[in-house]
Amino acid sequence: MEDDNTQAYEEAEQSFPGEPEKHHFLRTHRRKLLILLGTLILFCLVLVALVSVVVPISVIFSGSGSEDTENGTQDGTNSSATPVPSPYVPEYIQQPIPTNEEPNTYVIPATPNITTEIIYHSSEYQITLDDLSHWKNREAELAKWIENINADISYLNVERKDVNCSARYQYKIDASGSNRCSNSKEFRVRDYISDYWAGNTMIDIKGNEGDESVAYNLPFWPAEQYNSLENSHQKCEKDVHSCNDKYARETRIYFEYHPLFSTCFDLLQLYPWAFSGMSVSARSHQVAVTETGYWWVGSYFGIMDGDTKYEITWTLEYHNKDDAIYGTAAPYYGEWSIRIYTVSDGLSENYNPDVQQATFNLWTSLQSTFGNRDSFDC
Repeated sequence: MEDDNTQAYEEAEQSFPGEPEKHHFLRTHRRKLLILLGTLILFCLVLVALVSVVVPISVIFSGSGSEDTENGTQDGTNSSATPVPSPYVPEYIQQPIPTNEEPNTYVIPATPNITTEIIYHSSEYQITLDDLSHWKNREAELAKWIENINADISYLNVERKDVNCSARYQYKIDASGSNRCSNSKEFRVRDYISDYWAGNTMIDIKGNEGDESVAYNLPFWPAEQYNSLENSHQKCEKDVHSCNDKYARETRIYFEYHPLFSTCFDLLQLYPWAFSGMSVSARSHQVAVTETGYWWVGSYFGIMDGDTKYEITWTLEYHNKDDAIYGTAAPYYGEWSIRIYTVSDGLSENYNPDVQQATFNLWTSLQSTFGNRDSFDC
């Protein structure tokens, strides 16, 4: 029988003359090939089992600190989003104010004629932002506010591209006490560090009163070298709040650099008549910097009904500079406001009654939509 099989196989080899050695190899090593194939399949099954166990474990441990959600990470941020840099973020450098005066010899000028001072009349309607978590995506929340504003007041058609934005480093100057300047008025400095107003600084002195005439006559006139429409802005403003109103007298002075305010004399040269009670020896006293922080501001200017200047402003305070510049984190404080001026460019005492009522209606409508945490005098 074996001889018959051998003969049959040899005949088969002759029928396939092109591959006689291959068939001879397969016949001789068939058992070994089957064993090798079985081993390979077993190895693949073990490998698949290992992968199915190890990969999920590695994902669990690598993701334990920031688990991804459908739209981002568990803290609500988009893990693939990269903040878009602001167009302009110059180097922040403070410089002393140039002066030819000496603290001990400087003479306070005669009191100006108040009737010749340009002091604007305005009213500001303010909202303290309620749910700040909505502002984690600043652009999206800003769009919601703009949409509501345009729907609530027929005089306005606010467009995002026309909102002027900047980040700023803000602080207050404490000049109170005999060890400083004996002046308890509020001094606030805003150093703009990005975008629209980058490289500029504004300082203001502010006093609040319950009576408009008392506020109007506070001696906050700027020094002569700053008393121009380009360098300063004076206003007496009615601050409209949910519970009560007040009047604020404020004078702002502008710089095209970041001044360094370190002594009482630095302030005296800006607002001489606000320091008339300060002794000459106190002029060299150091002032204190307080309430430092980084803010983002967005402002929109225009004219309503052909005779009323207005300004809409969002101001958001952040924990650090980058958050203020890029707007990718929620602020921890914020305000919205609309300021309207009296007719005749704010130099009269009369408001356009229709604009005034429309502004009040807008203010109340936005409070209904977005809330208001304002607690002034409540």
